[in-house]
Amino acid sequence: MWELTYSELVFLDVSWRKCNVEHVQMAISDFQRRDRRFGGVDS
Repeated sequence: MWELTYSELVFLDVSWRKCNVEHVQMAISDFQRRDRRFGGVDS
């Protein structure tokens, strides 16, 4: 569980077998928009 401290997870509404390039691109795009603070607060 300690390894999950700063992990970034994406949950899709499709099964793994139906996951395609568009879903992966959507997950990457979502990841790029995230505001990472690593436990800090906004200044």
